[in-house]
Amino acid sequence: MKDDLAREPLTLANCDREPIHIPGAIQGHGLLAACQDDFVVTQVSANVESFLDRAPGAVLGTDLTSWLMAPSAELFTQAGAQGFPRDLNPIGVVAASGRRYDALIHRQGAAGPVIVEFEPADHQFSGWDPRVRRSVRRFQQATDIDALLDLCAREVRELTAFDRVMIYRFDADWNGRVEAEARDDRLEPFKGLHYPAADIPAQARRLYELNWLRIIPDVGYTPVALSPVVNPVTGSPLDLSFAVLRSVSPIHVQYLQNMGVTASMSVSLIYRDRLIGLIACHHYSGPRRVPYVTRETCEYLGQMMSWHLARLDAQETTARTLATHRAQADVVSAVATAPSIPAGLMDPAMLALTDASGAAVVYEGRVAEIGRTPGELRIRQLVHFLSQPGIQGTFTTDRLSDHMPATAHWDDTAAGVLAVDISREFGEFILWFRQATERVVHWGGDPRAHGSVVPDASGAPRLSPRGSFALWREVVRGRSLPWEPWQVEAAERLRTLLLGKFRERAVELRTMNARLEAADRAKDEFISTVSHELRTPLNGMLGWLRLLQTGSIDAEQRQRALATIERNARAQAKLIEDLLDVSRIMSGKLTLNVEAVLIAAVVDQAIETVRPAAASKDLRLQTTMDSTAAVMGDAGRLVQVLTNLLSNAVKFTPRQGRVQVLVERRESSVDVSVADTGQGIDPEFLPHVFERFRQADVSTARRTGGLGLGLAIARQIVEMHGGSIAALSDGIGRGATFSIRLPLSIAMRREVAAPHGASTPPGLGCPPGLKDLKVLVVDDEPDARDLLQTVFAGCRANVRTAGSAADALALMDSFVPDVLVSDIGMPEMDGYQFMTAVRRRPAERGGRTPAVALTAYARIEDRTRALVSGFQVHVPKPVEPVEILAVVASLASVNPLR
Repeated sequence: MKDDLAREPLTLANCDREPIHIPGAIQGHGLLAACQDDFVVTQVSANVESFLDRAPGAVLGTDLTSWLMAPSAELFTQAGAQGFPRDLNPIGVVAASGRRYDALIHRQGAAGPVIVEFEPADHQFSGWDPRVRRSVRRFQQATDIDALLDLCAREVRELTAFDRVMIYRFDADWNGRVEAEARDDRLEPFKGLHYPAADIPAQARRLYELNWLRIIPDVGYTPVALSPVVNPVTGSPLDLSFAVLRSVSPIHVQYLQNMGVTASMSVSLIYRDRLIGLIACHHYSGPRRVPYVTRETCEYLGQMMSWHLARLDAQETTARTLATHRAQADVVSAVATAPSIPAGLMDPAMLALTDASGAAVVYEGRVAEIGRTPGELRIRQLVHFLSQPGIQGTFTTDRLSDHMPATAHWDDTAAGVLAVDISREFGEFILWFRQATERVVHWGGDPRAHGSVVPDASGAPRLSPRGSFALWREVVRGRSLPWEPWQVEAAERLRTLLLGKFRERAVELRTMNARLEAADRAKDEFISTVSHELRTPLNGMLGWLRLLQTGSIDAEQRQRALATIERNARAQAKLIEDLLDVSRIMSGKLTLNVEAVLIAAVVDQAIETVRPAAASKDLRLQTTMDSTAAVMGDAGRLVQVLTNLLSNAVKFTPRQGRVQVLVERRESSVDVSVADTGQGIDPEFLPHVFERFRQADVSTARRTGGLGLGLAIARQIVEMHGGSIAALSDGIGRGATFSIRLPLSIAMRREVAAPHGASTPPGLGCPPGLKDLKVLVVDDEPDARDLLQTVFAGCRANVRTAGSAADALALMDSFVPDVLVSDIGMPEMDGYQFMTAVRRRPAERGGRTPAVALTAYARIEDRTRALVSGFQVHVPKPVEPVEILAVVASLASVNPLR
């Protein structure tokens, strides 16, 4: 492998494959021998003669222990019997020449050769360096990582006397940064400098993970080759991964020399079997030999340092985890109480969760945003990119433009993105954003200047590492701060927690969609029914009106025509009133005029209303009533309820059937039931009988009319009275019974009111005060103007009309009315705007004229708006002539200018 690499031109692409674990040579300050289990030497370093006074040829094949004093040989034998444990190192031995050495013994692999290394003995201390006790106490007192790193650098320098000791930590890309430093005051500081990953290639980092300590006492040493180069037993170069004397890569030697380093030592910092940093020791004033005991002490400090780093890092991780859990709990709480999941996620805790500057949720086709975000259009572009098949799992980047070049100008909001998916299929994501942060990184030399290929002494190509380590400043733009692992975990954890909520929401949406589809069908059916019910009476009205216009019908037919027109008009008014009641109910604006009401009187009036229809079908109307039963309620609304129930009973009961009304007074309630012998109710439809827009028969061939609103309105009115209503039926063809239960009134000493309203129309006599009264009628509908002009002229009023608000304002310059009657829905300027303009006029030009809003806009809010805009009275259309005459006469009497 080494020969293959030598033949291959050395480049930056293959330098990280240099086989530095089998260099075939050692550093010359010691002796190395490879032996079999019986210590028969198979390989030895070429400098053996200077240590054992024997040439390599005289040592190979002999028992290594034979060149030691007998006690030393016995120590080797004992070490072999115990399996060469590292704990026995160093073994103090005496060579036959009388020289003393520290011997280090280890086996390379489970069945590999035994490697013995000799270094000149240094017995300054035995066992541990006693200064380690002090170092341990100080380490234990460190409360944060920065303090621990600074302390470690000082302690190791004091133990080793190196000119500079640095604590060097790696980032996720294996670039290093000097986090702490202890140095000779004459040296320039390196703390805070960054070094590129290429300075310590992958195979070197691997050896640092295998060996806690690496030392080069003299960077300028001459490598000493092994003899023979290939191990005769294994047939391969000797693996020196665990050898203290292992020769160093010439590239690394050149690197150190370029830095001016004359001796170095490195102690690994390892956490969970992964290299996280180094204690790097540099000397600049010549070789620096560190005794084995001191090296062991430094190695122990490195291990303890690794443990303390892990402990303090765990404390910081715990603190961060608690903070993210609190933010996560706040987010989940917000989701639980918000009207929707996206609304709940738009809580400030979302930003705290990942330390983001903005966040967005893309869900159900909508985008919700909080903080600084790139905007909805760009977010949708990003989601399109994230939904591509090649992107799976959590997506993180601190430079989005590396993945989407077109986003380079998004740096102010979304240079960094963290995204987790809700559903990639539907393009649903939770996203966090970070804006770009301009940072200055100080490098120990230009990180781009990795080195160059130069010839070595033999002319073979060799990679020379970069030669400049002067401070080099790099300004980093277009990147956000990187997403830390715990922030990514927090995002993924939130996703996991919320997936259940999203699934629940999906089920809710499916259920809701099914209901909406049913409601849409009901709405379409209802609109069709409304169209039918409104058009049908129009047909008869328009037909009879056409005949009346021709004058071709006799007096009897004329009376029948007028009666038909009036009946159909009132039917249409009833349909419109039902629609308005539904609107009032849905908006919560249906009100009651409460008084003591006799139920018997309510029933009587309702029966009189349906009696003609019942007589036409020869139906029997039967009543059994307690005439004293009374409730507190709105008499008119209760008549509406009973009329609806009786009308339905008459409508759905065949000829010669029976409709029965029963009123019973109980201890605390009044019960009213309407029973018929009609067609009955299908059991499947019975639970829906009081729902709006629901009819048992919605086909075009249905035998009865109506909008399907009456029973829904009846239930609302009954419940507003504090009562209840129910429907019973034994099935199709077996009749139906509707039962009402109302609270019994205890205020019976008061005079009980009968229902208002009469079955015959009031007289059309003119009220006093209308003669010569100046009335201005404003309406864009010519028919409406003509009708009102005829009505007021019939009472000898002075009437003018205008077809628009603008015409009316112009007319008021010459005709100042005593009373205004105006429509609301008009083009260009509606009635509200018109009245506002009138009220701005001076009194002598009509600014204080009483006004009536006569309009088809009949909701509560329409009445309120009319009064606020300046009208005194709101009268809904259609209106009886006698009613509008009375209203105008009443207003005329209070006109302050008359």
